[in-house]
Amino acid sequence: MSVSILDILPRKRGLAASMMNFTQMAVFAFISAVLAPVLFHSATDLALGAAGLAILAAVLWTLGERLAHRHQSHDAHDLSRHESCAQTKI
Repeated sequence: MSVSILDILPRKRGLAASMMNFTQMAVFAFISAVLAPVLFHSATDLALGAAGLAILAAVLWTLGERLAHRHQSHDAHDLSRHESCAQTKI
């Protein structure tokens, strides 16, 4: 999972890794400080909270994949356009 996230920005893997770590720490800090104390009183609440976060993760992953594919197809289109312009100049 982390490798595929880093592949979104192949030329800026260090930046992507830093942002990924920052985001993970911020989300975990929020969950630990705010969400866990609210849900910890009941096993049902805790299970529903975990399920809700799993659904949120799946939705965000799907959106990220769509954006990555859109970005890749846009780059491929620009590359093919650049190649066709280079061939016309020759």
